[in-house]
Amino acid sequence: MNSFKLQIITLRGKVFDSNIASAVFPGDKGEFGVLPGHSTLLSLLAPGLIEISKENGDKESVAINWGYAEIDEQRA
Repeated sequence: MNSFKLQIITLRGKVFDSNIASAVFPGDKGEFGVLPGHSTLLSLLAPGLIEISKENGDKESVAINWGYAEIDEQRA
C-alpha cells in the first residue's frame, strides 16, 4: 500500500478528496505525520497547515482554523 485516501471536509463541503502518499497535521499537542498503513487515531487539530504529499511527488497545503483528524486503518 503506497497511498491512502485523504478527505478534508469543512462546513461548506469537501475541499480535498484524493489518494496521497503522506500528510502532516497540526495536532493540538504538536505536528504529526501520517503514512499509508497508519494505526487508528483520533486527534484534535490546532490552527495551521495540513501539508500533503501527493502520489506523484507534488506538495499541497491546506490552511485550517480547527477540527479533528480521524485515521482509520480499516478504510482503504
